[in-house]
Amino acid sequence: MTCVRVTVRLKGQLCWYDKERRREVTLEATSLTVRTILQELGIPESELYLATVDGTKASLDQPLKDGATVELLPAIGGG
Repeated sequence: MTCVRVTVRLKGQLCWYDKERRREVTLEATSLTVRTILQELGIPESELYLATVDGTKASLDQPLKDGATVELLPAIGGG
């Protein structure tokens, strides 16, 4: 089975869900969607405002291709 490897960029407080507090994470699995990324990182869907894949708005169930860059933006940002 072929693995899909994606780069996930966490914006704002979403980086808190990564144990190492990184802003960028690489995930690899046999299949990935935005929803499975959220589940893998323990991010509740209610915390997500917008997800983009290679700069284009993405749905939670969009299948991700190998090499994709996913940006996750939080529902609320502070300043």
